[in-house]
Parts: sequence; structure tokens; C-alpha cells
Amino acid sequence: MTIVAAWIIGGFYEEVVFRGYIQNILEKKLFKGMGRWLPILITSILFGLYHLQQDIFAVIAACLGGLYWSILYKKGNNNLWVSIISHALFDMITLILIYTGKFGNLI
Repeated sequence: MTIVAAWIIGGFYEEVVFRGYIQNILEKKLFKGMGRWLPILITSILFGLYHLQQDIFAVIAACLGGLYWSILYKKGNNNLWVSIISHALFDMITLILIYTGKFGNLI
């Protein structure tokens, strides 16, 4: 059940909201003609702050992940499925490592 939630919430929902909506609004409306990097950076920071309920390290990791998925989204010609699948796979692997007790051994 947790894996399914990771695919729906982490992969699908977060990518639709952050890359599909927020990043596009920033790029096409608020910062139109100012390039891609400012919307990418702002979206990545907002994505990190969205994970504030965790801890500061999760916020930093989410900012970096958001940066990666934002760039992946742009490199994939704005194909949201590329970032959705990548994000969902990352969350799924992370959850499997956590729930099998392997994650702590990696650190």
C-alpha cells in the first residue's frame, strides 16, 4: 500500500503540481522571456519547503531532487511522464530500503 501511495503522491501528484503547474506558471506567466533557470530554482525551493514537515536535511534533499526533476522535465521536452516515473521510482526504492532496514546501513 505504501508503494502505491508513493507512486500516486510522490510520483504523480507532486510532479503534476510542482513541474506541471507551478514551474509552467512561473515560466510562462510570471517570468516569461526570462529564461528557464529562475522558474526551475524557485520551483525546486518550493518543492523543498513542501517537505518541511520532515527535517532540514529532507528539505535540502528535496530541493536537490526538485532541481533534478525540474531539469529532467525540461530536458525531456516538458514531458511530465519522464519526471513522474523518475520521481516515483526514487520514492519507491527509498521506501523499500527504509522498510527493509537497509537505508540506515547505507549512511
